[in-house]
Parts: sequence; structure tokens; C-alpha cells
Amino acid sequence: MRARIVRTGGFAGLRREWRLDEGDLPAAEEERLRRLLDRAGFFAGSPAHDEGETARARDAFLYEIAVEDAGRARTVRCAEPALTPPLRECLEALLAAARPHPSEPPPTPPPPPSRRA
Repeated sequence: MRARIVRTGGFAGLRREWRLDEGDLPAAEEERLRRLLDRAGFFAGSPAHDEGETARARDAFLYEIAVEDAGRARTVRCAEPALTPPLRECLEALLAAARPHPSEPPPTPPPPPSRRA
């Protein structure tokens, strides 16, 4: 199982990313995540994962949850207020299992001010 979670938005508009790669989890934990994803209808294209709520969620976190597992792959984009309880449970479990990923290089510091005599 592989997963990538990107959280953007919020009041400050920050971006964070987490990743889960194959082999990161023990088999039992991976199976628990599979059951949560199936219960939430993640791969079934559940209409409960409607992106329409995203546009109306000012200052809310927006999540992009991409999961590949056993030949199945899907990406869901959803605002935090629109997360269904089963999808929220999946997100929380994925975030607990995944590790932070530096998705962007650190900002380059500005050059020192020039000194004019």
C-alpha cells in the first residue's frame, strides 16, 4: 500500500504532505487500513466524497488523499468540514501511519543587503 496525503488551506494557507510507502507498515496494520478504506467506500467512488463542498469551505483545511493498493488507485479531494465520519477515520489512521514528507525545498534566504559607502 502506498498513500500520499496533502493538506492545504487553513487560515495561514500552509501546505503539508505525508507519505506512506510499501513496506512501511506491518501486515496487520496494512490490513486494518484496507478495512477502513473499504468501509469508507474509498475505492468505490462513493458520492459522499464530493468535491463540491471544497469551494464553500473558507479557511478550512483541504485534503488530497491518494491511495494505491492491490491494483486499485484513487485520489479524493475534500474539505475538512465535508469529510464523512468513515473517511475522517481513514484520514486519521493514514496520518498516524504516514511520515511527513518535505514536498517543497526550504525557502532560499534573501541575499544580504548591499553596503554602500
